[in-house]
Amino acid sequence: MARLRDDQIAAQALMRLAWDAWVPRERLRVTVQQGRITLAGQVERDEQKAAALEDVGRLFGVRSVSDRITVGRGGKGTKGFKDPKEVKSPKGNKRLQ
Repeated sequence: MARLRDDQIAAQALMRLAWDAWVPRERLRVTVQQGRITLAGQVERDEQKAAALEDVGRLFGVRSVSDRITVGRGGKGTKGFKDPKEVKSPKGNKRLQ
């Protein structure tokens, strides 16, 4: 089988992250060099970080994944994030499904 080019791997990684509702794609940067993916950015939860790393690590052609994702509230790019499990009740109170 032919090896995928870095731009093809990057496109697949971006698509995979966009399909994962748990991953805040807009807060992550993806770079690929010689089949090695680097994910950088900030997320609010450890589970989001784990999901992003797992998503790209399973892609065909990926040799390794470098983790430069930080976890924490606040900071650049976190404004407006909504937890996919969070829903507002008719009275406006937040509750989890």
